[in-house]
Amino acid sequence: MSNLLVQEEKKKISETINQHLTKSFSLLTSPRTSIVHQYSSNQIFENTFDENNKQSEQLSFLHQITLSFHQSIHHKNQHNKYIKQTNIDSIEKYLANESNESVNIQSTSCKFDNRKFLFATFSFQISQVTSDKKYCHELLNRISTLWFGSNAERRQVFDLLEQNQIKCKILPEFIAHLAHSFSKHAIDIHDISIRKTMLYEALELSKKALNSNENCALCHFSYGHIIGVLLDINDFSLKDKLNKASLFKHHMKKTIEIDKNFYEAYAYLGRYEYTAFNLNLFERKAALLLGYTIEGNLDKALEYFHIAIKGNYDMIHTVYLLIGKIYQKKKQYVEAKKYLKICIQIPIQRKSQTNIVNNAKILLKDKKFENLSFETFINHLKN
Repeated sequence: MSNLLVQEEKKKISETINQHLTKSFSLLTSPRTSIVHQYSSNQIFENTFDENNKQSEQLSFLHQITLSFHQSIHHKNQHNKYIKQTNIDSIEKYLANESNESVNIQSTSCKFDNRKFLFATFSFQISQVTSDKKYCHELLNRISTLWFGSNAERRQVFDLLEQNQIKCKILPEFIAHLAHSFSKHAIDIHDISIRKTMLYEALELSKKALNSNENCALCHFSYGHIIGVLLDINDFSLKDKLNKASLFKHHMKKTIEIDKNFYEAYAYLGRYEYTAFNLNLFERKAALLLGYTIEGNLDKALEYFHIAIKGNYDMIHTVYLLIGKIYQKKKQYVEAKKYLKICIQIPIQRKSQTNIVNNAKILLKDKKFENLSFETFINHLKN
C-alpha cells in the first residue's frame, strides 16, 4: 500500500513539473519573447520595449537556454555566440555537479526568483528521456550547435527531438517553434521549388505539433502562418484558396484566443481584414457562389494593427505600412505620414522587408503628403 502511495506522489510531482515546463516553454518559444534581445541589439524603439518590460523582467534562466533557438541563421553576431557559449557552459556545470546541489544563478530584481526551480525541473525532464548524464549533455550540446549550422544540419534538430518524443511532453511547443523558424528561413529562398518543399515539410511538422497539443497558441500560429505563406506562392484553385484563407483566419483567431498577447497573430488578422476589404466585386461574387462570404473592415484592421505594434517580429514593417495606407484611404494624411515614417526607420533584417520599406518611401512622395503642413495649419484654424 505504501508503495502505491509513493508512486502516486511521484506521479503528482511529475505532472506538476510538466505543467510548469509546458507553461514556461509555451511562453519562451513564442516569437514575441525575443523582445529583450531585439531591444538590446537596437532593433526596436524604447517605447515598444516599455510595453513588454514587465514580461521581460519575469523571464527565467530557462530563457537563456532556449534563446539560441530564436536567433535567425542570418544574424550570427557576437551576441549570439556569447549566449550560445553561456548555454553550453551552464549545462556542463550542472551535469558535472555529482552532489545534485543547485546551480548558483545570479539573482535578479524580481520579488520571487524561480529560475533555480525551472532549471532544476528542466534537468529533471531530461532525466526522464535517459538516465545517462553524458547522453543528456551530448544531446543538448548537439542541438545548440546544429541550430546555427546549415539547413541540412538544422533539420537534424527535428530528428533529435522526434527520437525523444515519447518522454518529452513539451515536444509540441518545440516542434511548432522550429517549424515556424524553418518556414521563415524558407521565405528568403529564391528557388520556388526548394521553397515549396521546405514549406510543406514545415507544414507537416506544424500539423503534428498541433495534433499533439490543440491548446498551444504557438502551434496554431505556426500552422496558420505557413498556410498563409503557401497561399502567396502556390497556384491553388479559387476554392482551395478560399478554404485555406478560412483556415488561416481560424488558426490566427485561435492563437489570440489562447494567448491575448501574441502580437504577430494580430498583425496577420489585420492584414486579412485589409486584403478582404480590397477584393473587387467579381471576386466577392465568385467566393459567394462557392459558399464563402468574404468581408473586410478597415476599422477592424486598424484595431488589430494597433495591438500588433506592441510587439516586434519580421512582419512589423508591413504592419506600419498598412496602417499608413489605411489612414491614407481615410484621408487622415497626418496619421498616414506618421506611420509610414516609422516603417522606414525600423532596421531591415530580412530581404523581404526591403520592398516594404521602398513602398513606404514611394507613398511618402505623394503630393498629398507634401502639403501636409499647410493642411494641418488649416485644420487648426477650423478648430
